[in-house]
Amino acid sequence: MPTDPGTPLADASTLYEQATVDCRDVRAMTAEIGLSGRIDGRRVRGRLQVGLAEGGRVRLEAVAPFGAPAFVLAAQPSQATLLLPRDDSYVEERSVATLVDALTGLPLDADDLRAILSGCVSQARRVTGGRRHEEGWFSLTLEDGAVLYGRDAGGSPRVVAGRLDEVTVEYPDTTGGVPRAVRVMADGATGPRAELTLGLSQVGINEELPDEAFRVELPATATPITVEDLRRAGPLRQRQNQESGNRNQGSGGKNAAARSEAGVGTEAS
Repeated sequence: MPTDPGTPLADASTLYEQATVDCRDVRAMTAEIGLSGRIDGRRVRGRLQVGLAEGGRVRLEAVAPFGAPAFVLAAQPSQATLLLPRDDSYVEERSVATLVDALTGLPLDADDLRAILSGCVSQARRVTGGRRHEEGWFSLTLEDGAVLYGRDAGGSPRVVAGRLDEVTVEYPDTTGGVPRAVRVMADGATGPRAELTLGLSQVGINEELPDEAFRVELPATATPITVEDLRRAGPLRQRQNQESGNRNQGSGGKNAAARSEAGVGTEAS
């Protein structure tokens, strides 16, 4: 991203329209995501399936090679539910951002996720200012305070990074106007709280998604837990070392081994 102060842009709104032509009309999105990085200093990796639609709707699953997913998050406006099938427990919240933050360390709601994964960084659409920087860089400030950073690539400006509150986004690989790799970092009190790389594949844009996709049916046996319980459990932070699970058999090892099937894992930094 640019480090020089830059000079004011007279055509900031026009540049925004050009740079976001592929993402600003994304109303719905589906994708498979390979995730890796760190959350709270611990290495994580996993495989996710995501469905997003305007109006604050999201479905996010941590899929497994076999067996039940590690978690299923489904949300509509003012109602978010996270099911942990392997623990037979669930969390309900009015704010999906609270659950996304507990899972990933990223304080993002459903529409934030759609904007970031589609390449626009922010769901805001009005530009309040812009600057031209050295080496072909430009920056655009939006009405919600988000800042987009872009470059002119052969006369076709595109967004390559951005800042939304305490979250920084980078797009190292974009193909056909669709991000294929996204780096997302969230600030913490003493350093980065989350540093994640997301590899996107099987991307679908503006496909019709049924309302049922944004609901999750809770088993009658499932027990409620709190958001703090979820933060401590950290489904994306569960250890995926089968040998470790086997060594600890009888003292929680079976649970560790079962969670290793979920396709997500962690190790200490």
